[in-house]
Amino acid sequence: MKLQDYVQNKPVLETEQLILRPLRKEDVADLKEWLGDSSIYQYWGKRPGKVT
Repeated sequence: MKLQDYVQNKPVLETEQLILRPLRKEDVADLKEWLGDSSIYQYWGKRPGKVT
């Protein structure tokens, strides 16, 4: 599989405790909630931006 295939058709990675999948429109409310928490930026590498 080529890199371009992963860009267009991202795989879902799943373990017993975690599921990593591409973002969906339904995720927006949850993202706004945790992106407003400045403590998550301790390891992010940059400061929080404006959440609208």
